[in-house]
Amino acid sequence: MHLGFVCETPISGGGERYLLGLAEEMTALGHRVTLVGSVPGWEDLALERIPVPLGPKWAGRHTFKVLHRLPRERRATERATRSLGATVFHAQYKREQIGLTPILARLAPVVWTEHGRWVSGIEGALLAKAYRRASRHVTTLIAVSPAVADDLRQVVGVTCPIAVIPNAVDTSRYRPSTAAEQHAAREALGLMPDKPVVAWVGRMDPGKLPELAIAAGAAFDGQLVMAGSGPLSDQVGAAAAQAGVIYLGRVPESLLLFRASDALLLTSRGRGEGLPYTLLEAAASGLPIVANSGCGLDSGEPDYPVQFATPTGSALSAALTQVISDSSFSERSRSWALRHDVVAWRREHEEVLRAAERRAAR
Repeated sequence: MHLGFVCETPISGGGERYLLGLAEEMTALGHRVTLVGSVPGWEDLALERIPVPLGPKWAGRHTFKVLHRLPRERRATERATRSLGATVFHAQYKREQIGLTPILARLAPVVWTEHGRWVSGIEGALLAKAYRRASRHVTTLIAVSPAVADDLRQVVGVTCPIAVIPNAVDTSRYRPSTAAEQHAAREALGLMPDKPVVAWVGRMDPGKLPELAIAAGAAFDGQLVMAGSGPLSDQVGAAAAQAGVIYLGRVPESLLLFRASDALLLTSRGRGEGLPYTLLEAAASGLPIVANSGCGLDSGEPDYPVQFATPTGSALSAALTQVISDSSFSERSRSWALRHDVVAWRREHEEVLRAAERRAAR
């Protein structure tokens, strides 16, 4: 196969991580991969890329303010892909899905991936109409969790088939740490060796409720370590310092932090949550996981290895203390992660992409 990934974004998050991982895995299986656009980290893969002058991702209140750019972006995409020779195209963000898929579908089958729950309110209703119309050009829609798939069925109906392929983790790399590894990781991060450590990893924006995490850290008899960056970075850093919470800022990867930790804290308002990589990596590392009710995961997969608590600092702190003292929570996390290993994920994606390619050859 020759896979054309059409994506333009300056952000480095879960969706971008998915795309880089998919490109790497498909390349390892012998398929050719070309990126049309730009994604942070692509240069590290040393794979083909065709620059294309697209604007920023459609997001939130800006979604409908950038529609005037769409005709120009369509023309640029058509020029970039016309002679590419891709046998399957992949798109995962609304601008590429809604605005560019009709152009791509003239050249090869198109597969979409959807990472999060559907947006509610007027914005979601308006997007749904355009999304449903564009999905008529799509061969298969991949959803990263059953809850995401349920939302999509409400939006697209029977327009195109939906394949549920949950996000995955390399369980040979992310694994429970030994006592020596944990001690070394804490030393490397400048943490106290004899106090429990709780990790929080996420984008510093209002939807992730970092202020709730700080409240939990202030009430917790141990060390809460927060990692991530975003528009609230400065405010979070200042509030964390005042509450005795350790703020690392952006870290290249979470492995060292998870090696140092005894548990993971997840906080979120629930908007758009699919299956976070943070949850997968922490679970594979054998960390018990605590999240606030209403985070978006409590209405999803029934066997998530998560202990839910009322969204208050004291309730989350008490839940963290409980799961750290009970080894069964750690065992549950690791067992769940092993069922979401990257080996099966790679095979399932290849099957979906090959099926799309075969469909066009008929």
